[in-house]
Amino acid sequence: MSCTMSRILNRTAVGQAYDIMPYPHSSGEVPALALTNPCLTGDSARRSQMSCHSMAPKHHHTGSAADIPQGPRYFGTARTEILPHLPVRLSAVLDVGCGQGATIAAIRETRPDTPDFWAGGLELDPVAAGRAEAHCDRVWSGDVVASSFDREIAAGSLDAVLCLDVLEHLADPWDLVRRLTPLIGAGGRLIISVPNVRNWKFLWRLFSKGDFRYRDAGLLDRTHLRFFVRETAIELATCGGLHPVFSGSAHPFTPPDARWFLAKGTLGRLDDLMMKQIVVVAERSNANTQLQ
Repeated sequence: MSCTMSRILNRTAVGQAYDIMPYPHSSGEVPALALTNPCLTGDSARRSQMSCHSMAPKHHHTGSAADIPQGPRYFGTARTEILPHLPVRLSAVLDVGCGQGATIAAIRETRPDTPDFWAGGLELDPVAAGRAEAHCDRVWSGDVVASSFDREIAAGSLDAVLCLDVLEHLADPWDLVRRLTPLIGAGGRLIISVPNVRNWKFLWRLFSKGDFRYRDAGLLDRTHLRFFVRETAIELATCGGLHPVFSGSAHPFTPPDARWFLAKGTLGRLDDLMMKQIVVVAERSNANTQLQ
């Protein structure tokens, strides 16, 4: 085991069992897996076991973001919009809901001179988790709620933790944030992304048409259990004791987008109505920080 790997991973037993359940789609289709939710499952829920994907330390990673296999966009898209929010010092990162590892691959490309860079991922879908192994040093596959990742990763050893469009799928995302926070070291960051329920298109459909129908994707994705606005997203990211250093749109508006002119003309007063995805960056720091 390399020095970096041994610093991050505790020498504990792996191979935990995870509870998996089918999630009912209105179309009759059943995705491969869905997050275990005590509010949705009963004693008759089908149970199966998955062991986490244990990996030997990697000394090279030949995969790049462009090498991610073709597949569902949900699993194979690199979230490059979070790259500017990563801490300057970045030698260890954990991606919760890593999909096929596209975001980790993109981060590696920005850190070519960090030979001891370590990346871990958690992924519910077993096929996506298997593909993520090409880009991660360690992948835990299965339900994050039941995962032992926080017993295997040393406290204070991570420089960044990513939770990108994951927390809204959990019955208790605050509990997960509290589990993740102790793993982040000084100057390290938690970066979360959640849909914005205050988006004007959603509000217009709700108030003009009474439309609150769940869909296969988007804000009202039928697997979304929690909904957030900017203020409550900040509360979520900081519930473990971190300090907020940024909150805003995952995809800032730029000219000639009309929303850029609206944002400038209203001095940002319409930002919360126009953004679709909220990004919150929270940091472990003893210094006083100013929320941007």
